[in-house]
Amino acid sequence: MFKLMTSSIRTFLGLNLIALTVFVGSSLAQSSAQIAFTSTRSGKPEIYVMKSDGSAPIQVTDSPDPNDAPALAPGGGQIAFTSRRDGGTDIYRINVDGTDEVNLTNTVGADIFPSWSPDGRKIAFSSDRDGELEVYVMDADGSNQINLTNDGDVSDFRPTWSPDGSQIVFIRTPEGTSESDIYTMNADGSNLVNLTNDGRISIDGRSFGKEAAVWSPDGTRIAYELRTAAEGSRRDIWVMDVDGGNRVNLTGTDSVRESA
Repeated sequence: MFKLMTSSIRTFLGLNLIALTVFVGSSLAQSSAQIAFTSTRSGKPEIYVMKSDGSAPIQVTDSPDPNDAPALAPGGGQIAFTSRRDGGTDIYRINVDGTDEVNLTNTVGADIFPSWSPDGRKIAFSSDRDGELEVYVMDADGSNQINLTNDGDVSDFRPTWSPDGSQIVFIRTPEGTSESDIYTMNADGSNLVNLTNDGRISIDGRSFGKEAAVWSPDGTRIAYELRTAAEGSRRDIWVMDVDGGNRVNLTGTDSVRESA
Protein backbone atom coordinates (compact mmCIF):
# COMPACT_ATOMS: atom_id res chain seq x y z
CA MET A 1 0.00 0.00 0.00
CA PHE A 2 1.27 3.43 -0.92
CA LYS A 3 1.18 6.61 1.12
CA LEU A 4 -1.51 9.06 0.04
CA MET A 5 -0.07 12.46 -0.94
CA THR A 6 -2.72 14.94 -2.08
CA SER A 7 -1.95 18.60 -1.37
CA SER A 8 -0.43 19.62 -4.70
CA ILE A 9 -2.74 17.30 -6.63
CA ARG A 10 -5.81 18.82 -5.06
CA THR A 11 -4.56 22.32 -5.88
CA PHE A 12 -3.71 21.54 -9.49
CA LEU A 13 -6.65 19.37 -10.50
CA GLY A 14 -9.35 20.53 -8.14
CA LEU A 15 -9.79 16.96 -6.93
CA ASN A 16 -11.16 15.95 -3.58
CA LEU A 17 -8.99 14.12 -1.06
CA ILE A 18 -9.52 10.64 -2.43
CA ALA A 19 -9.62 11.30 -6.17
CA LEU A 20 -6.42 9.40 -6.93
CA THR A 21 -6.84 6.43 -4.63
CA VAL A 22 -6.75 3.92 -7.48
CA PHE A 23 -3.01 4.03 -6.78
CA VAL A 24 -3.29 2.80 -3.21
CA GLY A 25 -5.84 0.04 -3.47
CA SER A 26 -8.63 2.04 -1.91
CA SER A 27 -11.61 3.79 -3.37
CA LEU A 28 -14.26 6.38 -2.64
CA ALA A 29 -17.96 6.11 -3.41
CA GLN A 30 -18.84 9.76 -3.94
CA SER A 31 -22.53 9.48 -3.23
CA SER A 32 -22.11 7.65 0.08
CA ALA A 33 -18.87 9.33 1.22
CA GLN A 34 -17.27 6.00 2.18
CA ILE A 35 -13.72 4.81 1.62
CA ALA A 36 -12.79 1.16 1.11
CA PHE A 37 -9.21 0.23 1.95
CA THR A 38 -6.90 -2.65 2.82
CA SER A 39 -5.40 -2.92 6.30
CA THR A 40 -3.30 -5.46 8.20
CA ARG A 41 -4.48 -4.18 11.59
CA SER A 42 -6.07 -7.57 12.28
CA GLY A 43 -2.79 -9.35 11.49
CA LYS A 44 -3.50 -10.08 7.83
CA PRO A 45 -4.68 -8.05 4.81
CA GLU A 46 -8.44 -7.47 5.06
CA ILE A 47 -10.91 -5.06 3.44
CA TYR A 48 -12.34 -2.24 5.55
CA VAL A 49 -14.70 0.68 4.99
CA MET A 50 -14.78 3.99 6.83
CA LYS A 51 -16.41 7.37 6.49
CA SER A 52 -14.58 9.91 4.32
CA ASP A 53 -13.46 11.79 7.46
CA GLY A 54 -11.68 8.64 8.69
CA SER A 55 -14.23 7.77 11.37
CA ALA A 56 -16.16 4.54 11.95
CA PRO A 57 -13.82 1.98 10.32
CA ILE A 58 -15.49 -1.41 9.86
CA GLN A 59 -13.84 -4.68 8.85
CA VAL A 60 -15.73 -6.14 5.87
CA THR A 61 -13.84 -9.34 5.01
CA ASP A 62 -12.64 -12.08 7.33
CA SER A 63 -10.55 -14.64 5.49
CA PRO A 64 -7.36 -16.55 6.34
CA ASP A 65 -6.06 -15.55 2.91
CA PRO A 66 -4.98 -12.04 1.76
CA ASN A 67 -7.61 -9.61 0.46
CA ASP A 68 -6.57 -6.48 -1.42
CA ALA A 69 -7.35 -3.87 -4.09
CA PRO A 70 -10.89 -2.93 -2.98
CA ALA A 71 -13.10 -0.95 -5.35
CA LEU A 72 -16.36 0.54 -4.08
CA ALA A 73 -19.33 0.33 -6.38
CA PRO A 74 -21.01 3.61 -7.34
CA GLY A 75 -23.40 4.31 -4.50
CA GLY A 76 -21.20 2.46 -2.03
CA GLY A 77 -23.31 -0.64 -1.44
CA GLN A 78 -20.81 -3.24 -2.65
CA ILE A 79 -17.07 -3.76 -2.91
CA ALA A 80 -15.12 -5.66 -5.58
CA PHE A 81 -11.72 -6.87 -4.44
CA THR A 82 -8.93 -9.35 -5.13
CA SER A 83 -8.41 -12.36 -2.89
CA ARG A 84 -5.81 -15.11 -3.02
CA ARG A 85 -7.63 -18.18 -1.73
CA ASP A 86 -8.59 -21.71 -2.73
CA GLY A 87 -5.41 -22.03 -4.81
CA GLY A 88 -6.16 -19.06 -7.06
CA THR A 89 -6.40 -15.28 -7.22
CA ASP A 90 -9.89 -14.08 -8.11
CA ILE A 91 -12.15 -11.04 -8.08
CA TYR A 92 -14.78 -11.20 -5.34
CA ARG A 93 -17.79 -9.02 -4.59
CA ILE A 94 -19.19 -8.37 -1.14
CA ASN A 95 -21.73 -6.06 0.47
CA VAL A 96 -20.22 -3.33 2.64
CA ASP A 97 -21.76 -4.99 5.71
CA GLY A 98 -19.78 -8.18 4.97
CA THR A 99 -22.69 -10.25 3.63
CA ASP A 100 -23.20 -12.03 0.30
CA GLU A 101 -19.57 -12.58 -0.65
CA VAL A 102 -19.31 -14.01 -4.19
CA ASN A 103 -16.36 -15.20 -6.30
CA LEU A 104 -17.02 -13.43 -9.61
CA THR A 105 -14.20 -14.82 -11.77
CA ASN A 106 -13.30 -18.28 -10.38
CA THR A 107 -10.83 -19.11 -13.15
CA VAL A 108 -7.31 -20.48 -13.48
CA GLY A 109 -4.70 -17.72 -13.18
CA ALA A 110 -4.68 -14.38 -11.43
CA ASP A 111 -7.58 -11.92 -11.70
CA ILE A 112 -6.62 -8.55 -10.16
CA PHE A 113 -7.25 -4.78 -10.07
CA PRO A 114 -11.07 -4.57 -10.27
CA SER A 115 -12.60 -1.25 -11.37
CA TRP A 116 -16.34 -0.51 -11.48
CA SER A 117 -17.89 1.27 -14.42
CA PRO A 118 -19.54 4.57 -13.41
CA ASP A 119 -23.02 3.10 -13.81
CA GLY A 120 -22.13 0.08 -11.64
CA ARG A 121 -23.12 -2.42 -14.33
CA LYS A 122 -19.65 -3.68 -15.28
CA ILE A 123 -16.24 -4.35 -13.72
CA ALA A 124 -12.95 -4.06 -15.59
CA PHE A 125 -10.00 -6.07 -14.31
CA SER A 126 -6.68 -7.64 -15.31
CA SER A 127 -6.20 -11.38 -15.76
CA ASP A 128 -3.36 -13.67 -16.87
CA ARG A 129 -5.66 -16.62 -17.53
CA ASP A 130 -4.45 -16.68 -21.17
CA GLY A 131 -0.75 -16.48 -20.29
CA GLU A 132 -0.17 -12.72 -20.09
CA LEU A 133 -1.99 -10.00 -18.16
CA GLU A 134 -4.83 -8.64 -20.27
CA VAL A 135 -7.66 -6.20 -19.55
CA TYR A 136 -11.04 -7.88 -19.24
CA VAL A 137 -14.53 -6.62 -18.56
CA MET A 138 -17.47 -8.48 -17.08
CA ASP A 139 -20.97 -7.78 -15.87
CA ALA A 140 -21.21 -6.95 -12.16
CA ASP A 141 -22.53 -10.45 -11.46
CA GLY A 142 -19.44 -12.06 -13.04
CA SER A 143 -21.07 -13.05 -16.33
CA ASN A 144 -19.93 -12.16 -19.86
CA GLN A 145 -16.19 -12.02 -19.17
CA ILE A 146 -14.52 -10.54 -22.27
CA ASN A 147 -10.84 -10.02 -23.09
CA LEU A 148 -10.61 -6.42 -24.37
CA THR A 149 -6.89 -6.17 -25.15
CA ASN A 150 -6.13 -9.72 -26.34
CA ASP A 151 -2.44 -9.24 -27.17
CA GLY A 152 -0.22 -12.05 -25.88
CA ASP A 153 3.06 -10.15 -26.29
CA VAL A 154 2.35 -7.55 -23.58
CA SER A 155 1.06 -7.21 -20.03
CA ASP A 156 -1.94 -4.90 -19.57
CA PHE A 157 -2.91 -3.95 -16.03
CA ARG A 158 -4.59 -1.44 -13.68
CA PRO A 159 -7.62 -0.56 -15.83
CA THR A 160 -9.68 2.45 -14.76
CA TRP A 161 -12.91 3.75 -16.30
CA SER A 162 -13.36 7.29 -17.53
CA PRO A 163 -16.03 9.27 -15.64
CA ASP A 164 -18.54 8.90 -18.48
CA GLY A 165 -17.85 5.17 -18.86
CA SER A 166 -16.86 5.44 -22.52
CA GLN A 167 -13.14 4.69 -22.13
CA ILE A 168 -10.65 2.73 -20.04
CA VAL A 169 -7.09 3.81 -19.22
CA PHE A 170 -4.46 1.18 -18.36
CA ILE A 171 -0.72 0.44 -18.24
CA ARG A 172 0.95 -1.71 -20.93
CA THR A 173 4.37 -3.36 -20.58
CA PRO A 174 5.88 -5.34 -23.52
CA GLU A 175 6.87 -8.90 -22.68
CA GLY A 176 10.45 -9.27 -21.44
CA THR A 177 11.05 -5.55 -20.90
CA SER A 178 10.70 -2.95 -18.15
CA GLU A 179 9.18 -0.46 -20.61
CA SER A 180 5.69 0.81 -19.82
CA ASP A 181 3.22 3.20 -21.39
CA ILE A 182 -0.24 4.53 -20.64
CA TYR A 183 -2.98 3.55 -23.08
CA THR A 184 -6.64 4.34 -23.49
CA MET A 185 -9.28 2.40 -25.38
CA ASN A 186 -13.01 2.49 -25.81
CA ALA A 187 -15.01 0.44 -23.33
CA ASP A 188 -15.48 -2.26 -25.98
CA GLY A 189 -11.71 -2.54 -26.61
CA SER A 190 -11.65 -0.52 -29.82
CA ASN A 191 -9.63 2.62 -30.62
CA LEU A 192 -6.46 1.69 -28.71
CA VAL A 193 -4.22 4.76 -28.20
CA ASN A 194 -0.73 4.98 -26.68
CA LEU A 195 -0.78 8.30 -24.79
CA THR A 196 2.84 8.38 -23.60
CA ASN A 197 4.75 6.35 -26.20
CA ASP A 198 8.12 6.73 -24.48
CA GLY A 199 8.59 3.51 -22.47
CA ARG A 200 10.87 4.18 -19.53
CA ILE A 201 11.96 7.80 -19.36
CA SER A 202 15.09 9.39 -17.91
CA ILE A 203 14.80 12.23 -15.40
CA ASP A 204 17.84 13.57 -13.57
CA GLY A 205 19.83 10.54 -14.68
CA ARG A 206 17.31 8.02 -13.35
CA SER A 207 15.01 5.71 -15.29
CA PHE A 208 11.28 5.91 -14.54
CA GLY A 209 8.40 3.60 -15.44
CA LYS A 210 4.65 4.15 -15.25
CA GLU A 211 2.83 2.42 -12.40
CA ALA A 212 -0.81 3.52 -12.43
CA ALA A 213 -3.17 6.02 -14.05
CA VAL A 214 -6.55 7.52 -13.18
CA TRP A 215 -8.91 10.07 -14.72
CA SER A 216 -9.71 13.44 -13.23
CA PRO A 217 -13.37 13.70 -12.16
CA ASP A 218 -14.22 15.91 -15.16
CA GLY A 219 -12.53 13.50 -17.59
CA THR A 220 -10.20 16.12 -19.10
CA ARG A 221 -6.92 14.93 -17.55
CA ILE A 222 -5.17 11.76 -16.44
CA ALA A 223 -2.97 11.56 -13.35
CA TYR A 224 -0.31 8.87 -13.18
CA GLU A 225 2.65 7.69 -11.15
CA LEU A 226 6.26 7.41 -12.29
CA ARG A 227 8.74 5.44 -10.22
CA THR A 228 12.33 4.24 -10.44
CA ALA A 229 13.13 0.55 -10.16
CA ALA A 230 16.04 1.01 -7.74
CA GLU A 231 15.96 0.28 -4.03
CA GLY A 232 14.72 3.36 -2.21
CA SER A 233 12.88 4.27 -5.37
CA ARG A 234 11.70 7.76 -6.16
CA ARG A 235 8.05 8.17 -7.05
CA ASP A 236 6.40 11.22 -8.55
CA ILE A 237 2.85 12.10 -9.55
CA TRP A 238 2.28 13.56 -13.00
CA VAL A 239 -0.78 14.78 -14.91
CA MET A 240 -1.44 15.09 -18.62
CA ASP A 241 -4.28 15.91 -20.97
CA VAL A 242 -6.33 12.96 -22.20
CA ASP A 243 -4.48 13.07 -25.53
CA GLY A 244 -1.12 12.69 -23.76
CA GLY A 245 -0.11 16.35 -24.05
CA ASN A 246 0.83 18.96 -21.44
CA ARG A 247 2.58 16.62 -19.01
CA VAL A 248 3.33 18.19 -15.64
CA ASN A 249 5.23 16.77 -12.65
CA LEU A 250 3.18 17.74 -9.60
CA THR A 251 5.56 16.52 -6.90
CA GLY A 252 9.07 16.57 -8.40
CA THR A 253 11.23 16.17 -5.30
CA ASP A 254 14.43 14.17 -4.93
CA SER A 255 14.20 13.41 -1.22
CA VAL A 256 10.61 12.19 -0.83
CA ARG A 257 8.88 9.11 -2.21
CA GLU A 258 5.49 10.47 -3.23
CA SER A 259 2.66 8.30 -4.45
CA ALA A 260 -1.01 8.94 -4.71
